[in-house]
Amino acid sequence: MQPLLVHPISESYPWLPKFYFVPTEELEKERRCRGSAIRKSSFRLVGESRFLWGQSIYIISQLLISGCLLPSDLDPVGRRPSHRFSGMSSTLGNELLFSGKSMNVTIQVVLISESVRLQQVLATYGIITQTPVQVEPIQIYFIDDIVKAISL
Repeated sequence: MQPLLVHPISESYPWLPKFYFVPTEELEKERRCRGSAIRKSSFRLVGESRFLWGQSIYIISQLLISGCLLPSDLDPVGRRPSHRFSGMSSTLGNELLFSGKSMNVTIQVVLISESVRLQQVLATYGIITQTPVQVEPIQIYFIDDIVKAISL
């Protein structure tokens, strides 16, 4: 995977491009001898944005490879067939796994109110929340802000 990564000068970490292409001036050479032209990454195209989906998959895969994440960390509902079914066919494993037998699964949800006012309104309905100030030093960002920061 490392050879596919691009290291933009403005970034301190590598990015996975959305695609690679053969420049127009190299097309004839490529047609004559497949693989002879040097491919360029989509980062060289004007207006091409970062490929966030591919980048996130790359980061998750690196965390899995390094052992910082386990497959079970990515599957809180327990839909991934466990090792008990590894010797069975996938069809049989899925039938056993999804046969309606109850699994002891806990899903945790954290609610953050944007303001104290919203926190008070939700509290009148019995919904306990915290504001970003109350969870400091944890920092919470809107997805729009994250996308803007990444695309700089």
